[in-house]
Amino acid sequence: MINRRDDDLLILNDDNADAPADELISTKIDEPVNLPGTIKLPIKAQPDPPSDGDYEFVSRFQIGVTRHFVSWFQEFMKQKDQDLAPTLTTEQLVLGRYNLGSSGPSPMEWCLKDQCAIDKCSFIEWCIKNGHTHTKEGFPLFGKVNAFVSHAWACRLVDLFDAISQHSDEVTSQHLNIHSHRPPPHEYGFFLDIFVVNQHLFPWNESPPLNFNIVLRSTIASCMKTIVVLSPFEDPIPLQRCWCIFELHTTRQLQASLHVHMPLIELERFHDILIRGTFDFNDWISRINIADADAVSTADKDMIMQLVAASPGGAAALNRSVVILLSDWLISQGNAAMKQLTPNERIETNLVENLAGILWRQHKVAEAGALFSEMVEDRIRHFGKGHERTLAGQHLYAWFLRTRSELTRADEIFMEVVQGRQSVLGEKHPDTLSSRMEQAEVWKLLGRLDECESSMNSVIGLWRELISTTPDNKANVGAAGRSPRNQLLLLMYRSMQVYVSVLLALNKTDVVAMVSEIIHGRVKLLGKNHPYTIDAIIMKVVCLSKREELKQIDDAFLDRCKM
Repeated sequence: MINRRDDDLLILNDDNADAPADELISTKIDEPVNLPGTIKLPIKAQPDPPSDGDYEFVSRFQIGVTRHFVSWFQEFMKQKDQDLAPTLTTEQLVLGRYNLGSSGPSPMEWCLKDQCAIDKCSFIEWCIKNGHTHTKEGFPLFGKVNAFVSHAWACRLVDLFDAISQHSDEVTSQHLNIHSHRPPPHEYGFFLDIFVVNQHLFPWNESPPLNFNIVLRSTIASCMKTIVVLSPFEDPIPLQRCWCIFELHTTRQLQASLHVHMPLIELERFHDILIRGTFDFNDWISRINIADADAVSTADKDMIMQLVAASPGGAAALNRSVVILLSDWLISQGNAAMKQLTPNERIETNLVENLAGILWRQHKVAEAGALFSEMVEDRIRHFGKGHERTLAGQHLYAWFLRTRSELTRADEIFMEVVQGRQSVLGEKHPDTLSSRMEQAEVWKLLGRLDECESSMNSVIGLWRELISTTPDNKANVGAAGRSPRNQLLLLMYRSMQVYVSVLLALNKTDVVAMVSEIIHGRVKLLGKNHPYTIDAIIMKVVCLSKREELKQIDDAFLDRCKM
């Protein structure tokens, strides 16, 4: 361990190694004491030389890098003849040649782990020990943590630094709006594990070991703000990493605020597809499954899964928690985008229906219903009845009414939509077939099973005809990355699932082959963890149960249904 330095900037004695956990997570200590891992920090943001009263003592897990650290570190790397390539990942920066199997540029000869090898400490501790505490202009490189940054080590370092710079600018702007030209009294600190955590001795391997509550949970609790770096937005790496999922879950447990950062070019594309209504939230959340998520080491994954198993509800509850957290963030993004649109733009885009659908999934029924109703009224007034955009809005509103058990009204609107789409788009158009499928769902709930069976049999036949004449053009993909043919297949699988439910209601149980076709198709196109895939697997279990073929319901099916 590093011993106390003469300049008293760093205190890392072993005298109180058995200190209670509540001391280890103190956010401020009035007098210098020998707490393990306590660091003395300057708290002034100005470049003036700090006096003795301008310091405070914080846990080493509640110290973060400031916005000034970013430029200092870039200059520091130049002095070492190390190029911070745009594609450099945090994993490569930390481990360098220790991680020869990493992706991206060739492993760096220099790395953070090498730099701290002699002292066996974190990079922040190494900086303080060697006098690197301020920029040449006198601004502090480190400060007490105000935000916890959750990121995947496979993400680019430049995106992490961009998140720090962007959030610092936002905080400073908010402060100046309130306090005129007076600068913030403290430097904003960002917890970044690659600089805070000792890569030679992880906290949980120390003696005595420090658990997650001390190392990370207490950090989030002290600042009550988590910034997650989601990149690329189409397939965010953090949503497939154990630590990130667990950190997001902890954020929601503590009711801390969540801030999502994306690189500027990706953020613009994200807002574009959100406004156009082509953002598939189900695709996003299907990647969230901590049991299948990756970790840098097997030991980390095992430790996290032990914590998950001991938590109420286990992995399923944790996954749901993260989905809810991201849903709330997405709703805030949708509301913010709505405010930027003119009334006519709101009518002409798909943002309103997209936001209403997300609100409905979050059980915010009144808000969703108000948006659906407003959307239909606006489109009738703007486009007129029978227009394709109006019919699309009516279809969604009727679907919403069905979920609210307002079946008679839903059936009336669906009848109008089906007739309108048959006239405007044709009998075999995907939108016409989708409306017929949703109408059949209403008939099923109204007890009109024979009509429903006849209609769905016809619909599935038309789907198969349409798909057989649609080429599998992989070069022509939509926003979700699927070819037109694959998109039609997914729509057909949805119709098939409705048809199966009707047949089961009529006690016609010879449907296992059809359900298997749905499952195999969805696994191929959506993945095994997608909500629609899981729905189909549950339906197969129901089919087998009705046929009393319980022996075919193996452990794999049961395990999947628990997810």
